[in-house]
Amino acid sequence: NQLNSNRGYTEYLRNYFTDQWCGGIEYLPKSDLRITLEYYEKEYEDMVIFEILRGSNGKDSLNFNKLINGGQGRSKGIELFIQKKYSQNWYGSISWSHSISEGVDPRTNLFYPWDFDYRNVINIVGGYKIRYADYSWFKSYKNSWVSKGFSWLPFMPSDEFEISIKYRMMGGRPYTPLHYDPTTRDWYSNSDFPWNTNRYGYYSRLDLMLLQRFNFKRLNLVVFWDIINILDRENPFEYVYLEDGSKIMGLQYTTMPIGGMILEF
Repeated sequence: NQLNSNRGYTEYLRNYFTDQWCGGIEYLPKSDLRITLEYYEKEYEDMVIFEILRGSNGKDSLNFNKLINGGQGRSKGIELFIQKKYSQNWYGSISWSHSISEGVDPRTNLFYPWDFDYRNVINIVGGYKIRYADYSWFKSYKNSWVSKGFSWLPFMPSDEFEISIKYRMMGGRPYTPLHYDPTTRDWYSNSDFPWNTNRYGYYSRLDLMLLQRFNFKRLNLVVFWDIINILDRENPFEYVYLEDGSKIMGLQYTTMPIGGMILEF
């Protein structure tokens, strides 16, 4: 239980709970290939909300701080997952899910989209590994001046080399539009308007990683290069509201290269 104490009110809040069920099927067409399809539904009860949103005992409440167990919600969705385990030098997985997440607006008892109601989400992960150490020519190359001077560069041969990608696409996140009051130079949300009626643009990001592993007698050296959002897409995060009544879109990470080294003893 959680203790809630605000402005002289002290009471215990119950943990919210869900009634849920799920079911699915699994198919293994090959030893390294797995396909699953699942469906689920959830009903949320006793979620914590502010008392003023619902009123106390059916009456209007002016207490802006007291929390009560009065919220409800629901979610349901379907997911398709295809996994290729590592074999023949490569691996990968693809997943697609479609879900609906809604809460009950305590002011109207109508359902509205929750903040993370993305609807469609696609994830693709894949990679290819090659062990140059298994090739006869690599031993002489490893002892050459070319290897000692330039092996740290991307795409140069190493004892084990891996290239992988990760792609994610999500539908637009819901948000409640704000309104500007020029007299107070402040933004506000109209208490009579429904919640989360608008959506941001969809999210799309492709990452690329290059990984080189060098094996020595007493330790291993791993060098990696990770380029996030390699297509430099401008993915929206949320609006930034300014005092002059204008708003600008705050963006998530654009292209960012990251490199590093790991020593394994």
